Amino acid sequence: MSENNDNTSKSKTLNNNKNFDNDNEKLDVEKDQDKPKWYEAHRIAIQNNQHFYIDPETGYKVMTELYHKSRGYCCGNKCRHCPFNYENVGKKINIQGLINDDDKITVDNNNEKKIDNNVENVENKNNKDN
Repeated sequence: MSENNDNTSKSKTLNNNKNFDNDNEKLDVEKDQDKPKWYEAHRIAIQNNQHFYIDPETGYKVMTELYHKSRGYCCGNKCRHCPFNYENVGKKINIQGLINDDDKITVDNNNEKKIDNNVENVENKNNKDN
């Protein structure tokens, strides 16, 4: 009789495991539904060593984490896949060589530009045009 009880308990264990497996499958599906629509596009781009992918919702070209790592620093633009913990977001960033070698341009998050040889504020320029 103990052999029969052992089989019954094994059967219950198997049935419980089946239910557990089904629950895990449901959780996996729910997890996938919780992820943003761009998640899979980014995953595939990384898998293929690509630096960009197209966001399926917006159609924008987005830089992958791989691209950011290859650049080696945070650009300060609060990029979606920044691997540098957004360390330069909110800081003024010095970008050299965009206009002339002699000019230095500093851009901050308020869209204000300063050119050392010709100081200019974007807001002031826009006000003059109006």
